Amino acid sequence: MRALFIAFVVSGCGGAQAPSAIDAGADLWVPPDDAAPAAPAPAPVPSACVGQPMTDGQPCVSGCGAGSMCAGYDTSSLRCYQVCDPKAPACACGRRCTPITKPDGSIAAACLPANGAGERCGVDPMTSKPYGWGSCAQGLSCAGSGPGSRYCVYQCESSGDCPAQTACTAVVSGTMIAGTVCWYNSQPEGLPAGTACGLTDLCISGTLCDGTCQGMCAGPGDPACGAGKTCTALASGMQTIGYVCR
Repeated sequence: MRALFIAFVVSGCGGAQAPSAIDAGADLWVPPDDAAPAAPAPAPVPSACVGQPMTDGQPCVSGCGAGSMCAGYDTSSLRCYQVCDPKAPACACGRRCTPITKPDGSIAAACLPANGAGERCGVDPMTSKPYGWGSCAQGLSCAGSGPGSRYCVYQCESSGDCPAQTACTAVVSGTMIAGTVCWYNSQPEGLPAGTACGLTDLCISGTLCDGTCQGMCAGPGDPACGAGKTCTALASGMQTIGYVCR
C-alpha cells in the first residue's frame, strides 16, 4: 500500500511529510479454486459505508474547515477530507476511514477516496502502481490469490448478503477465520471465455457471466478492454458483481 500523507496547515499543504501509516485496508487473501483460504494478518473489518454525498475533497490551499483535515496518499492527492473515528467509522460510500500516524507520532484518521465494489485493488505487478486508489472503500475487502487478481468484494455473513455469481467464503489466517467475503464462483474447469452462459453457470476463473463468459477488467477507465469496448460494471440488484469488457 502507498504511504499516506497528512498536513495540518492554515494556508496550504506545503512541506508535508510521509508519515508511517496504519493500514486499515490490509489485503484479505482468497486463493483460487478449492485451496484452503489464507490471510496474512488482516486488519479489523470496518463497518459499512454511510450513503451520504461526498462533499469534501477540496484543495487545501485555503485551509480545511472544522471536521476535516488536509490528507492524501501522496503530495499530489492532498485534499481536505472529513475526519473519522476508526473504531466507529461513518465515511460516505466510496471512502475509507484510514488511520494515519502524524509526524508528531499522534494518530488521526480521514475518509480518503477508495476503490468501489468489483474494482481491482492492490498494486499492478506490471507497473508497480496501484489500481485506482489501491485500497477498498468501507465495507469492502481487498481479496485475491495474488497481485493482479485481487478485487474489492463485499464483506458478508452468509451468501444471502452476496451478489449473483459469488458466495460467502471464509478467509482464514493459520487456523483462525479472519473474515468472510463474497468471492467469485468461477472455477478453472468452468465454461471457457466467450461461451454462452446463464447466471447459474460457472465460468472459467477470471471471467464473469454476462450472456457469455467475459474476462474481468480492473474497473472504470481500464484500457485493457481494447478498441471499441469499455470496462463496464456488471450489476446484481443494487450490488456490483464486478467489471467486464463490453
